Amino acid sequence: MITIGELVKKYIQSHPLIEQAIKEDLINYSSLARRIKPSIEKELMKRIEVSAVGMALRRAAKGILKKERSYPDIRPEEIIVRSGIIEYTIAQSETISSSIAAFLQSISKENRHFLAATQGVFEVAVIMSKQYEKQAKEMFRKEKITSCQVGISALTLRLPTNNVFIP
Repeated sequence: MITIGELVKKYIQSHPLIEQAIKEDLINYSSLARRIKPSIEKELMKRIEVSAVGMALRRAAKGILKKERSYPDIRPEEIIVRSGIIEYTIAQSETISSSIAAFLQSISKENRHFLAATQGVFEVAVIMSKQYEKQAKEMFRKEKITSCQVGISALTLRLPTNNVFIP
């Protein structure tokens, strides 16, 4: 039968940011125990005490602190916050690729503004600076816009080049 300690170790290993926070002694174990208790209970299929999860966390932390770092620090070189962002969600269509290409062409000479496009199976999300709103409305007028979010913000983390790590 799997133990609380094994499940806690598995949880920590699947959450590298928590593991890094433990290594840097930034974790409040009681708070983390309360937060992960439901997922541990679900896997164990029985109720457990928060104190048991907390003890397992403290024991796992001792092992983590002894262990050599298995990945580089995840520390951004630069953090950029942009406000005035708009997000269009557009239904997938036969013409969406050409509409996006036309939109990109229309704004290609501008720089230092935010633009991200993600194509899914059923829809495309275009996230852009408010400055592009007029061009976007024009370029996507034939497309079915399923939602438009205005006044959101974007957080960009510029990571160091050595951040790419393959174990």
